[in-house]
Amino acid sequence: MEYMRAENSETILVSLMKIWCMVHRTNLVWQSVSHTVPELNFVFQQLTGLCSYFHSSGLHTPGLRSVAADNNLQLLNLPGIFEVRWTQFTADLLNSVLISWHALVLFFQSSAEKTAKRYLNFLCFDNLKLLAVLADVLIAFSRCENILQSDSTTIVDIDTVTSSMKCKLE
Repeated sequence: MEYMRAENSETILVSLMKIWCMVHRTNLVWQSVSHTVPELNFVFQQLTGLCSYFHSSGLHTPGLRSVAADNNLQLLNLPGIFEVRWTQFTADLLNSVLISWHALVLFFQSSAEKTAKRYLNFLCFDNLKLLAVLADVLIAFSRCENILQSDSTTIVDIDTVTSSMKCKLE
């Protein structure tokens, strides 16, 4: 019985170390990269602004839903801004924008607001390609974080998981 308690305590300690060390570090790395690389910083400033645009108005979101429904377009809710889990937030945000891209473009095209025109310019085809590449990078990054958080992954496995993710990114 004492052996089982010690083993469970060790498992809990290893799990906590993985969660607070590797996943926290990968989140900090992504947050740092997305804030210090000028192109990424611009993209995420625009995307978080886009979230705020819809979350701060009681008219914008229903208008977007109406445009999507009228044109039979797929629409996902934009996530609330959540910087603590930056990797997950940016992955969800990119996914929502990419899936909802056509509805967003039609909504902004129909708007007379100056801010709407700015977001329409941001959602141009060249930036769409960049958003798709970023989404692919974040999928690999998020999967790596999920593996690192897994109960079956140990500290010994971290190098293998990290090397595998680097290969996928290359």
